[in-house]
Amino acid sequence: MVVFAACGTSNFWQQQAIRLGHDGRLICPKMVRSVRQNQKTNKNDALAVVQGALLPDVNFIAGKTIVQ
Repeated sequence: MVVFAACGTSNFWQQQAIRLGHDGRLICPKMVRSVRQNQKTNKNDALAVVQGALLPDVNFIAGKTIVQ
């Protein structure tokens, strides 16, 4: 499973992950923000995406298709 925080280019990267045979998923930025500890850095954001994806009640966002 490859998880991305939903942002401007995350749909493209999700499509690329799926094209390469991975399970690409998008997670809501609000979830990342609520899980993130300390200040906003790339390292803390990446850790929050992983921790958020592992939560039992997380709802993933449906990504857009190439046509959309």
